[in-house]
Amino acid sequence: MLLVKQPLKHIVSLSLYLSLFFAINLRTSAQTISLSNWKIIPAGEINGTGNSVSQPGFPVSNWTDAQVPGTPFTAYVAAGKESDPNFGDNIYNVNKAKYQQAFWYRTTFQNTAPSNKKAWLHFDGINKRGDIYFNGQRLNANADSLGGLVNRSRFDITSLLQPGDNVVAVYLHAPPPTPLANAASPTYLSSQGWDWMPEVPGLNMGITGKVYLSYSGAVTIEDPWIRTLSASRSEAVITPSATLRNNGSSSITGVITGTIQPGNIRFSQQVTLAPQTGSLVTFPALNIVNPKLWWPNGYGEPNLYTCNWTFKESTANSISDNKETRFGIRKYTYDSTGGVFHINVNGVRVFLKGGNWGMSEYLLRCRDYDMRVRLHREMNFNIIRNWLGSTTDEEFYEACDKYGIMVWDDFWFNNSFGYPREEKVYQVNVVEKIKRFRNHPSIALWCGSNEGFPPKGLNDHNKESIAVYDGNDRFYQPCSNTGPGFSGSGLWVHMNLTSYFTDPVNFGNYHNWGIRSEIGSAVFPNVESLRKFIPEPALWPRNEMWDKHFFSKKYELGGVAGPDSYMSDIARSYDSATNINDFCKRAQLFNLEINKAMFEGWQDRLWNDASGILLWMSQSAYPSMIWQTYDYYLDLTGAFFGAKLACEPVHIQWNCANDSIKVINNTLLPQHQLSATAMLYNTQGEAIPGSRRDTVMSLLPGTAKSCFRMSFDAAPASQPYFLKLILKNRRGKISENLYWRGPGGNRDYTQLNTLPPARLDIRSKSRKLSNGRLLITSTIKNTAGTAFGIRVRLMKGKDQVPVLPVIMNNNYFTLLKGESRQVEIEVDPALLGSEVYKVVAIPYNNE
Repeated sequence: MLLVKQPLKHIVSLSLYLSLFFAINLRTSAQTISLSNWKIIPAGEINGTGNSVSQPGFPVSNWTDAQVPGTPFTAYVAAGKESDPNFGDNIYNVNKAKYQQAFWYRTTFQNTAPSNKKAWLHFDGINKRGDIYFNGQRLNANADSLGGLVNRSRFDITSLLQPGDNVVAVYLHAPPPTPLANAASPTYLSSQGWDWMPEVPGLNMGITGKVYLSYSGAVTIEDPWIRTLSASRSEAVITPSATLRNNGSSSITGVITGTIQPGNIRFSQQVTLAPQTGSLVTFPALNIVNPKLWWPNGYGEPNLYTCNWTFKESTANSISDNKETRFGIRKYTYDSTGGVFHINVNGVRVFLKGGNWGMSEYLLRCRDYDMRVRLHREMNFNIIRNWLGSTTDEEFYEACDKYGIMVWDDFWFNNSFGYPREEKVYQVNVVEKIKRFRNHPSIALWCGSNEGFPPKGLNDHNKESIAVYDGNDRFYQPCSNTGPGFSGSGLWVHMNLTSYFTDPVNFGNYHNWGIRSEIGSAVFPNVESLRKFIPEPALWPRNEMWDKHFFSKKYELGGVAGPDSYMSDIARSYDSATNINDFCKRAQLFNLEINKAMFEGWQDRLWNDASGILLWMSQSAYPSMIWQTYDYYLDLTGAFFGAKLACEPVHIQWNCANDSIKVINNTLLPQHQLSATAMLYNTQGEAIPGSRRDTVMSLLPGTAKSCFRMSFDAAPASQPYFLKLILKNRRGKISENLYWRGPGGNRDYTQLNTLPPARLDIRSKSRKLSNGRLLITSTIKNTAGTAFGIRVRLMKGKDQVPVLPVIMNNNYFTLLKGESRQVEIEVDPALLGSEVYKVVAIPYNNE
């Protein structure tokens, strides 16, 4: 038994503001009731104070229905009071002054509180500040009025509950003055507009976290934490801890118990709690034999555990409070061996492959994190950078845990644009973020600022908070693109393919690989998506409407993505397009080439001086033509499949700068008796005599090894041709890679436009998966000629409507004469309904 009497202590430099934070720190309990049926109105349109607005019977007939989490602008969009902000230039024509004001939020609920229980009202985040009223009473005065996008609040409303209707009202303060960065930090800094998204009316101010009720006894469990001290395949050591808060007026003795599954591991302590205090209870370290470790994607399974916590008073028969914590057993370590920064997981060095999320959705309407994060797993990625801390939903971290995607997690600073106006708000939100999300095994690195350094005082605060509340278990990187082993950020415009293998020059003028926090290219979507946000008359040729979706010469409208050179290089390689269909079709093959080369260029120098690369960006937050792998509508572009192919766990690739063929093994297992083959083919799909190269090799885990140098002496001098690479092990093919080259090895592919149409035979079958989804397997065979750049789509109904989103294992591939390929498409059957579906495959050389 451990007798706990003293309150939770804080380090001296944090104590001034943590006393403000201390009373409002609570994670969601096992039994919660979400509050819905919210309404909203500009504060200036009603006569009433918080005391009157939060009383039953206050008239709301002229209020607008609202979504929580959400913002005033998204409420008006959903209600049809604003035109679709995604379409055309609608969002640029919104009267922004309409949202630069205070609003009232209001909802009611029926009192169903259990007897002898305390009732709690929770807010998981208000951006940027709200005054909270309940049944005529102001709840958050003084300390609790601190705002911020991840700052939680909890209020004891037991004595204020009344029979029948109970009312919650929030006075949402007007947005802060601009510029946001960094004066308004913490907030969604890009809401003022960036070079990839427009300014959001109201700057995404709103109730941006969940609002819910919970019930407990006098003692509540707060911020339970399962910390991994060490982890190996044979044994792990973890330490559980939690804060117990006695909300009653007398001392309470009871038992806190935790049960971890799988394994049925149980631990408990008896404690005595002084009234109106919080006390930290830390349990002795637990040894877990043969633990199920959490691994990043490609290195093993992302195993998760669940810990159920309960507190039971010694004098009561009922449980006072219970919580459920999901966590993973893993241990991060870091080194800068050879002047290159490395992240190691469970003692294994991990090559970082991933992308940046600017935001989950520019209006904070994203709710489907599972699909978006799974698409990163499908690209064989293992990391997402939460740029500027702009994704704040628990569901994002849960999906990253589930799919083995590490998180590079930023705080809310961009460059070195000065101090926030409200230092305490920033400090409290830093601690809140760490304590809210530290159980997530996916978080691999904390970062202080994007392309700059936080002010020294706040940088020190970040480091101190991480030491106290995360035990320094994750590395803290003050600046995203500067530091030992970090090779800067950029370029954000495509380069010549050879540059990714020879000289990845960037914004910071680093001529080395290391870890690149941002690198990218314009990525045009498919034409079906383009039609969803560009009016028909503006589809072609390029015009000012494209500028509104960040395909512009202007720096602030995506000019840094190089749209001019993107279009001219596509024309140089594939010829000038005469309509939008042709341009989008050619863009996908260009997207595939560029994004494949980025990752292959870094992998070519694996553990030499390269340790990771993150695309700018992998997630599309706004309908645009730049910086994405899948588009806003979750349609998978050529960039998606180029990255997916390059990032295969075991991959064969060509260095276009020196013609070497190399095999990459990014797994935990050695690869024995690999057979590597390279062959040239002409445009008729015929093997070119004398071009074949073969070798047999083995690779250790986490290594790259050269096979041979490819000779192009037998290649045609006046026609395009293909380089095909195949890697097999004893069980069959494990990697296949195809490159196309112009006459003499250049990038002039215009003769491919004269290829005769190919004939494809498509046979499909389907089966239900254990998760309820439908798996459609199509065997696509080329019966004549060369089928170049085949695009596969799932369509439904007599009008052949594209079905989105889907998971697809391959696309934009080429079949030579007589070849076939299996394409697997996984889809939610609810998207098909009762309509007939069809798998359509159309080569580049077919209409």
